[in-house]
Amino acid sequence: MLLQAALNGCRTPTEHPHIPVTPEQLATDCKQVIEAGAVTIHFHVRQADGSQSLMPEDVSRALTTIRAACPDVGLGISTTWEIVGDRALRYQLVSQWAVLPDYVSVNIHEEGSLELIELLLAKGIGIEAGLMNAEAAERLHQSGLGDNCLRILIEPLEDNLAAARANIQAIEAILDAANLKPPRLLHGTDATAWDVFYDAVARGYNTRIGFEDMLTLPDGTAVEGNAQMIEVAFDYIKARHDA
Repeated sequence: MLLQAALNGCRTPTEHPHIPVTPEQLATDCKQVIEAGAVTIHFHVRQADGSQSLMPEDVSRALTTIRAACPDVGLGISTTWEIVGDRALRYQLVSQWAVLPDYVSVNIHEEGSLELIELLLAKGIGIEAGLMNAEAAERLHQSGLGDNCLRILIEPLEDNLAAARANIQAIEAILDAANLKPPRLLHGTDATAWDVFYDAVARGYNTRIGFEDMLTLPDGTAVEGNAQMIEVAFDYIKARHDA
């Protein structure tokens, strides 16, 4: 199974002082999480002031800096509506990218997601299709783009674990019925993050760990950084595999 490191998300250093924001911080984190057991990287690009960005110059700067430190690592970035909330502007900015990520996550429930996927595929960029509910799963199926994706992300946002698991099952039912082929990556958020990680490992799914999804270790204690969380996750996966 693939273990991905989600380095920062929408979070800021006010939530934890070691959340990486600058290209240099992201590059350092990338090296550390790969050494700890991660295979691929997901992050949100930032402007010089720390705000999120899809601007070509910011994407180029971040990717170039990280690749200099981690030349053989798959790098993916987010296109969530929280970064650019205007459908036309988001499309325009992505169309102008010159330095390209290896893959991009696109939330299927967001307006303009399907046309954005088509643009990204035309640029040769892999797609992680983000599904937060069964409706998004059905939309991906009906689009005919599902089997063109690199991975399908199952991303329950519920804070309640029982509700998150019910959502996961509803999404899985759609994907199973549609017989979509791409591998699945399952992860939770905050209160459900570690339990959903354990569920992903039990299912044999790909999964991800990092500051984007949680700020503590499984026992609720404070975490030093992304590498520590990846190390804990990697050790758990290895122990389950060796058992």
